Formats: sequence, C-alpha cells, structure tokens
Amino acid sequence: MNQSTEQLIIEIKQICNQYLQEVGSGGYRVWPKSIRDRALLLCDLVGSTKQAAELCGLSKETLYQWRAEMKKTQQFKSLPVVESSKKSVTVTDTNPLETKNQKASGSVTVTTPKGFVIAGLELDQALVILKQLGGL
Repeated sequence: MNQSTEQLIIEIKQICNQYLQEVGSGGYRVWPKSIRDRALLLCDLVGSTKQAAELCGLSKETLYQWRAEMKKTQQFKSLPVVESSKKSVTVTDTNPLETKNQKASGSVTVTTPKGFVIAGLELDQALVILKQLGGL
C-alpha cells in the first residue's frame, strides 16, 4: 500500500471515530459526505470494495450501497428550476371570424406560464389542457 492510501485510511478512521463520539453508535445513521467520499476513493485506490471496507472499518454493504447510489447520480442529469414571474395562460383562436355554417377550425394556440406554446388544437383540447394547468 502506498502512502496516500494509508493516509486516506487514517483520515477515514479519525473522522468515523469523531462522528461516532458526537452522534453515538448503534442504529441507523447517515454518514457524513466527508466519510463517504473518502471511502469511495479508497475503494477505487484499492480496487476492491470488500478490502476497502476491511481497511477502513465500515461495512462492505454500506460501501456497496454508496457505490450503487453514486452510479445512479452519475446517470441522472439535474436541471435547474427557473421560476417565471409570468402567471397568465393565453389561448388564441386564429380564426375569430368563423361563420355559423363553417366547421370549427382546429387552430387554437395555448401558451403556458412557462412559455411553452401548444398549437393546432381544437377548442375542447385547449380547454382540457387549461384545466390541467389550473387556468380554469
């Protein structure tokens, strides 16, 4: 084992001991990110989750769970939520001069508060969308 691996093991054990003194042992506990990150780094350096668990004193099940969660978060792409100050929903009929004898055209456009535009709808479809968006 090289010096950086040994130093990492010492850090993990020190942080674990301090954490257990503050929180107490027994039962379910959420490990701090500092322990989790170091333990996962140790797994990568050693090349074996089981061996890393034995070296640092954490359970191999915990390390396996952390590795699985890490893989999930690497695949998940988080998108920022942007709040819009615009609160109105607009419905536009592109053919307002329709006569009684003509069939209704399906060209209603719905613009959501977040700026999405849904075009080419019949009036009934537009009303359903507005109801689902909370506009009516």
